Amino acid sequence: MKKHLFPVLLLFISTAAHAQQDFFALAGKDTPSITFSDFRAIDAANGTSGEKVFTSDATAKVFSQSRSITVTEDKNTYGNAQATTMATLAYDHVNNSLVYMPMFSSNIYILNPKTKEITLVENEVARVTACDINSHITRMATGYDGNIYAMNNAGTQFLKISRQGSRYIVTDLGIVKDDPANGKNSFTTIETGFGGDMIADADHNFYVFSTSGNVFKIITSEMKAKFIGKITGLPENYSVNGSAVNSKRKSSHRQCKRCRPL
Repeated sequence: MKKHLFPVLLLFISTAAHAQQDFFALAGKDTPSITFSDFRAIDAANGTSGEKVFTSDATAKVFSQSRSITVTEDKNTYGNAQATTMATLAYDHVNNSLVYMPMFSSNIYILNPKTKEITLVENEVARVTACDINSHITRMATGYDGNIYAMNNAGTQFLKISRQGSRYIVTDLGIVKDDPANGKNSFTTIETGFGGDMIADADHNFYVFSTSGNVFKIITSEMKAKFIGKITGLPENYSVNGSAVNSKRKSSHRQCKRCRPL
């Protein structure tokens, strides 16, 4: 797997997008915890950032799917469309929208990049607790089947977000367990397997790039995480926090010099 490494200080999650440009990225402000700043377009050819699609200071127009009304959210809570802690982003190419989740919340948001309208998908499937690092949703990707998939740090929830008619449905696919051969490179341990991002392959499997730089193949037929190696060539103290595949099927990774919370 060819790796293109772009050491960008603030960008910590990226996702494949449409033909006009390769990536959207989730960017953070320059603070010790790297709080949410904006979603922006990325020119994959040279690694430079472009248009800001949605920012933390923008007026959020949020429509609640469950209540069928426009809602006003409390920006001081963990669960709002502009929450300070975010770690997941995926591009829904079927509906031309960005899908994301605040890290400490079960809320799912669907953002239309053109109209800036946001759909809030409330659900009781994602079991996220702010004080439980194992439950934090930190990886998300668009699957080969067009659905969105998300996973928490410990792999105890592997979620599928699909659209049925005009509504989004959330399904818990179960627990992803360590392959017995992983040994010390455990997928379910903070130091070796937590955080990072994931991408999908054409066989309906996924690859998780953990914050530590370890790479795991998620074999969906077995719900098993198999350690396949570690990314090399990263500067000391850098963490891998975003991965994507461009239109030429080459993978890219984003690092952050100042580690964000998992």
